[in-house]
Amino acid sequence: MVAATSSPRAGAVRNPVSTRAIAVALIVVVVAAATAGLARGAGAGRAAWLLPLMAAGAAGMAWLAIERFSLFVAAILVIRSALDAMKLSEEGTGVTDPASLVSLAFLGAGMIWYLAQTRDDRQPASPLVAPLALLAIVGAFSTLAAANPAAGLVDTVKLMTVVVIILVLNDMVRTEREARIVLYAVFLSALAPLALAALQFVTGSGLHYSGGFGRVRGTFNHPNPLAIYLTMMIIMGVAIFGHVRARLRVPLFVVLAAAGVVLLLTYTRSAWIATFAGLLVVGGIKGKKVVAVVGLSCVLVALFVPAVAARFSDLETETTSTGAAGNSLVWRFEFWQQAVDLNRNPVLGIGLSAVRSQVEEAKSPHNDFIRVYVETGLLGLAAYLWFLLRAAGITLRGLRDTEPGPYRSLVVGFAGVFAAFCILSLVSNVITQLALLWYLAALAALATAAPRVAPRTITVRA
Repeated sequence: MVAATSSPRAGAVRNPVSTRAIAVALIVVVVAAATAGLARGAGAGRAAWLLPLMAAGAAGMAWLAIERFSLFVAAILVIRSALDAMKLSEEGTGVTDPASLVSLAFLGAGMIWYLAQTRDDRQPASPLVAPLALLAIVGAFSTLAAANPAAGLVDTVKLMTVVVIILVLNDMVRTEREARIVLYAVFLSALAPLALAALQFVTGSGLHYSGGFGRVRGTFNHPNPLAIYLTMMIIMGVAIFGHVRARLRVPLFVVLAAAGVVLLLTYTRSAWIATFAGLLVVGGIKGKKVVAVVGLSCVLVALFVPAVAARFSDLETETTSTGAAGNSLVWRFEFWQQAVDLNRNPVLGIGLSAVRSQVEEAKSPHNDFIRVYVETGLLGLAAYLWFLLRAAGITLRGLRDTEPGPYRSLVVGFAGVFAAFCILSLVSNVITQLALLWYLAALAALATAAPRVAPRTITVRA
């Protein structure tokens, strides 16, 4: 039996980075950091000390986009999880905020790079592109037909951005090197959220208080998206743990352990349940050992972390003395009915973000299925269900076409992540959270590429 692998880019020659380029980059970073530090020390506003860092980052990203596009994408994956904490203003995300600028930079560079590939050299488009593109188109039409279209334009652009992300990542990941770059970037992205969450817990600053708990949120705007992000990291990390290089197992274990602790400190019940379900899917595919470890870990947490039981205790209280919802689940049921009643156009819906702009709570429905139906109608819901079916198809094809080993573990991890995503979509708003969809798209690209990147075992008969 002979193991062999091939790729259209396997023999590509990469020019080494010059010493002069490294020296210039270091000088730019030092000058930007010094300028930002002086501005911060002088008591300048957030914009004054963030702008030098943004300028240096923009220069570096532009250079990477031209010289090393795969590293450009990897750099975005590494930093995207931290960008929501770097707003120039406290009032929402503006066009000039780092997260928006990075998205615009990727849209431009990504489309230029993709169109520059010859038709014969392109990979078949990801199965997720068509349904998401349809959802974006339906969302655009429903938003333009809405009474207040401005409210949904941002969500429309987000959906279109996700389409480009999936399109580019799917075509970029063709070799083992590119798959490794994306995977490393995904897990390196966890360092900033985990570090800031730890600082929030230790100092008690920056916490989000709800339900009587001080919840960490890391670099995200709310504990819930941080918890969803960590759910994906934990499930994929457990799936690949047995296949990473020996020297990387300790760092990966530390990241996973820290992610587990921080996940508990978010006090996000839905993410706890989704993580458990996703790990059971991973264990069900990989074997009983993983299932046993997951079950034992849950028992230990329930026994020795009283806050976990306390977080579930209010589910017995349906209403308070004032008649308000006694817990977030009851509130969700009431809010879902309120949202469904807003839909006056079952075919196209009332426009993206319309629920948030029409209800007193100024929130989306906390259920992607209901939200998609209300805001984009039956056409949008059909597109979203098509997206989920295509994602399930990626896992089934990957498990069928990839032999046991490190690449199959990527498919197994995505299967667990997909199961968790479906659960979270029932009680959260995930479909337009661009920071989370970056990582979902990256993991989907790895799972899609696994069958074609993995070495094939060829049996030679005499």
